Amino acid sequence: MKTNVETPISPRIRAPKQDRSAVVEPPLNVSAAVAAYNGKISAETNLEICETPIAVFQREARAEFLLAAADYVNQYAGVSPNPSEASLKPIYLTGHQPQLFHPGVWFKNFACDNAARRDGATAINVVMDGDVISGASIRVPGGTASAPTVENVPFDAAEAPISFEERRIADFEAFRSFGNRAAEILRPLVASPLLNDYWPMVQKSLGEDRLIGKAFAQSRHQLELSQGLKSLELPQSRMCGLPSFRRFIAHLLSDLPRFSAVYNQAVLNYRAAHRIRSDAHPVPLLKTEGEWSEAPFWIWDAKNPRRRRLFVKYENSGYVLSDLVDLRLNGPAPAGSDGSAFVAALERWESHGVKIRSKALISTLWMRLFLSDLFIHGIGGANYDQVTDQIIRDFFQLQPPRFMVVSATLHLPVAREPFDEYETRNLKRALRDVDFRPERFYQAPFLPVEKAAEEVRRLIEEKCRWLETTMTVETAKARHRGIVSANAALAETLADRRNQLKNELEEALRRCQANAVLTWREYAFCLYPTEEIMDFFSRLCRCGDK
Repeated sequence: MKTNVETPISPRIRAPKQDRSAVVEPPLNVSAAVAAYNGKISAETNLEICETPIAVFQREARAEFLLAAADYVNQYAGVSPNPSEASLKPIYLTGHQPQLFHPGVWFKNFACDNAARRDGATAINVVMDGDVISGASIRVPGGTASAPTVENVPFDAAEAPISFEERRIADFEAFRSFGNRAAEILRPLVASPLLNDYWPMVQKSLGEDRLIGKAFAQSRHQLELSQGLKSLELPQSRMCGLPSFRRFIAHLLSDLPRFSAVYNQAVLNYRAAHRIRSDAHPVPLLKTEGEWSEAPFWIWDAKNPRRRRLFVKYENSGYVLSDLVDLRLNGPAPAGSDGSAFVAALERWESHGVKIRSKALISTLWMRLFLSDLFIHGIGGANYDQVTDQIIRDFFQLQPPRFMVVSATLHLPVAREPFDEYETRNLKRALRDVDFRPERFYQAPFLPVEKAAEEVRRLIEEKCRWLETTMTVETAKARHRGIVSANAALAETLADRRNQLKNELEEALRRCQANAVLTWREYAFCLYPTEEIMDFFSRLCRCGDK
């Protein structure tokens, strides 16, 4: 099948820059209309997933998903909604890695819950624990408002990159003391951060498995429930273990060559539209290694829990799955059946420690197309999911479900000195002019030439004569020497002015640096005061209701 290389690519969405601002596209109050549009997509197609009509497959997948989410939340929060009752409602989804993200990311959860309650839907957050943890520390601001500092404060020892699903605490003392250490640094700027309540919850949630991502996510969700949210949660790791998702894996692998061609073309179109040269963005292409074709999944096992690319080849009327390093799994071919034999093989492999998890684009494709009536993206996911839209069009022959984009910017509530973003640029230009255009300082609005000393007037006139001299091969060297000499002599008369400008520039750079530290939008949500962040979210949700 020829892929749709003419699919239009939308402009990239940018994060809001101003304090207490948000991006919400389309507005929250049209969420029901977007969900209704999405609900019609599967009803207008004959597509089958493993010999099951897509509408039936969706109902089965959502029932499994809802039951798993209800059971999961009940384990740590004691909240046990009725899955059969929830199955009659639309599902609104969002998701993110279980890390200490900034308030703009956290706002997605509040927006999803707000829209779901208004529309009579069920809100669920998928904890993307298949992603690799980026580090074991966060940036914490300290110092004073006029001279702020930033420290990287570790909550654990540095470890080799590994998925949140497998990342366990290595340094219990660093983990135990993190809350006090971070709060002490932060205290001159924020006296009572959410961290004071959140970190004891994280320590209590850690459990015997020592999984830090799980502790982060469950504690954050309990905070949300304490604020009145009614949402459910489910980790990606558990979502990928559901029978419906394993049938979805079977469906993709049964037509992997065509899927890979569509996937790669969609990525190339995105790169071309946005003039991206990197082979890693938005995602790497799926590769072919001899007989092996790369599938859009990660694989790892208990012996080597670091995720690797999954490769597949057809052999002896079955499929062989491998990482091309250690693992080699022989299973039945999923083609031409309901996928049950292949699903059973996946379940058997996982019981022996082998894990297969979806890559980023496949995760959102699965959630948007099969699990939700409405998906709420952040800015990064929304930009990259333009690729997913083309995959849905070209592989599944469906119009992609529409999604919403939600993010926000909240600065730390610290009084800042007045700051002009153009001041440093103007001062740098003025300092350069001392050396290369010193005459301007003897002109209005500085000092009129007629009031300048006689020697200064002579130097300015000399420079003007050289500037008016036509530059030729014969005059070029003398002209250059004359201008440089006049500039140097004039600059010597401006020593006091140079020092004044340097002092002003140093002060402006100090204010610029202080402003950059205090207005960085990526500080972890737990570093903000509880009332500040909750009031901000409440205001944004009220605006969305109008």
